[in-house]
Amino acid sequence: MSDENHNYFTSDDDEDLFRIFEALLVLPNNESINHNINIEDETILRDDHEFTLRKVKASSLSLKDLTQELEKRGFQSRGFFDEDARILQACLDQEYDDYIQRQEQDKRTAREREAHDNLLKKRQLLIASERRDEITAISNDIKFASWLNLIFNQNGPANCRIEVNHITVKTLARLLWKQTTDKLISLDLSNMSLTDIDGSFIARSLKNNKTLLRLDISENSIGSMSCEVFADSLSENRVLECLILDSNPLCLPNAFSFRNFTTMLKSNQTLRRLSLFRCQTGIDIGNLFSETLERNHSLISLDVGYNNWNYVDLQCIENSLV
Repeated sequence: MSDENHNYFTSDDDEDLFRIFEALLVLPNNESINHNINIEDETILRDDHEFTLRKVKASSLSLKDLTQELEKRGFQSRGFFDEDARILQACLDQEYDDYIQRQEQDKRTAREREAHDNLLKKRQLLIASERRDEITAISNDIKFASWLNLIFNQNGPANCRIEVNHITVKTLARLLWKQTTDKLISLDLSNMSLTDIDGSFIARSLKNNKTLLRLDISENSIGSMSCEVFADSLSENRVLECLILDSNPLCLPNAFSFRNFTTMLKSNQTLRRLSLFRCQTGIDIGNLFSETLERNHSLISLDVGYNNWNYVDLQCIENSLV
């Protein structure tokens, strides 16, 4: 790879691309990088000795001090010490409770800020590690580097099978995100041992890619996370016409994500061919598809063999296809 192109794929100019994809990364303890900061109330225990304000007993004040404190709060003395003390005590108790709540909120805010800063540092370290790994992987894979050069310079063939691994697939995804005028229209990433996270990167790239008409990512290990990202990207993508997802555990570990994928088909009117052969989806997903395709007017081909869908749903789907 030439120095010029090497710098392109790893330069600070493309830091924004890392931010676009960073939510898909996973921290070493399997915590999502876009984890929402949430400090539980139990971790912010009320510890009165940390607070400077102390409860005051109104009955311990002198008559003069009691009268002055009432007037500060807009009350006039009623001339009866016990009655005045009772009124003042109610005010003091409320003020104390308000003070404690403010202190606890300040502590909660401080801890949330600290947790957010720590997570941000983890993100920065993880992204820096990703960048180093990609630089090394590209440098060690001459064939992949050549593909990147061809695609970036718009000299590649229209139909490509590009061998990728768990690192280089992320570089490819970022490049695909930026491709809006390249002649690459068909990409084969089948049978490459891609994980759910790997598939999610490719799925995310479709949100902005304006060239791919056909994507084959079959015979991998992509699951529900990728389905979720495909659903989001294809809700906006108006180019992709053929998506092949055969032999992937698309409903694992969370079958609910596939509901979003079927919902996407209600609005996407570009996808013409969808293949879900042997994806372990099950009867419930078949039922969702039969309901969804009543509102889809673009699909003309849908392969759902070996998914254990019932006959009634299959008939409804067949009748719904254009």
